[in-house]
Amino acid sequence: MKVRLEHLTKRFPNRNKKIKTEVTAVSDFTFEIPDGKLIGLLGPSGCGKSTVLNLICGLEKPTEGRIFFGDDDVTELPPENRGVGLVFQNCPLPPSDGAAEHPVPPSEPEGRGPARQGPDAGDGGGSGKAGADQ
Repeated sequence: MKVRLEHLTKRFPNRNKKIKTEVTAVSDFTFEIPDGKLIGLLGPSGCGKSTVLNLICGLEKPTEGRIFFGDDDVTELPPENRGVGLVFQNCPLPPSDGAAEHPVPPSEPEGRGPARQGPDAGDGGGSGKAGADQ
């Protein structure tokens, strides 16, 4: 699916309440990601890379501009209806928790791949005792 960004702009309120001007995170950004291509956004901290990704996913709404998936304008579509998501590059565990306290996703989607269940699957689904049936 082709993703097209047209004149995308995102402004945020200034954190300094004494300054009334907005902060522009993305300014008039036009870009097309061709169908089937993998791209990377590179740039220094604060240049708007994460903001652009948040706009594409629908986590943020653009101040100006439009977002298209193929020929469909998804600018106003809520995130749960866009069919896209983000994976963060660095997501450290909270200091009080260890890896054992965090759920581990299955390595294969349910019902796919070589993982089978049941007594004939050879994955421990039987009695659990070697040679018990012999």
